[in-house]
Amino acid sequence: MSPLYTLCMDLPSVIRGFFNKVIENMHLHWKQRELVKLISKQKSLGFVKDTARLLEYESGGVLVAIEKVPKGFALIYYRGNNYQRNSGKA
Repeated sequence: MSPLYTLCMDLPSVIRGFFNKVIENMHLHWKQRELVKLISKQKSLGFVKDTARLLEYESGGVLVAIEKVPKGFALIYYRGNNYQRNSGKA
């Protein structure tokens, strides 16, 4: 088995681990504040929108805005009024 093939097989688990860490950090930030701003360095607005929707679903937050910034795109999420961290999700 080639190293490239092995790397491609492990890619989804790497991406899932990255998303879980981002979502965990969002929940930690929401303990103190209502909004979270994430910077995405993706260049295509279509990819940014797909990522934003996935993070919205996984985190349980509400996507407020996608804004163009010099580094890429800023994704702004709102936690909701009666926020309680869902420990079963993630």
